[in-house]
Amino acid sequence: SQTATTGYNGISTSGDYGTSISGDFGKSKVGSKGIIQIKYYNDERYEIKTGYIGEDGLEPDTFYKLDKNFNFVVAN
Repeated sequence: SQTATTGYNGISTSGDYGTSISGDFGKSKVGSKGIIQIKYYNDERYEIKTGYIGEDGLEPDTFYKLDKNFNFVVAN
């Protein structure tokens, strides 16, 4: 498996069974059975939103970002 990590406003991409991690305002894409994590600032501290491909509507090979409520949405 692979891990891709980027910082603020970054774009990360990993393959099947990989992990993609992006910083604030970033977007991530991963293959099947992968994990997406995006760091965000929530009032007084940073937090990390984690999503699993195949759960909660997350599809492989699709870029995701966080909306204003810190939910995953498809990134254009």
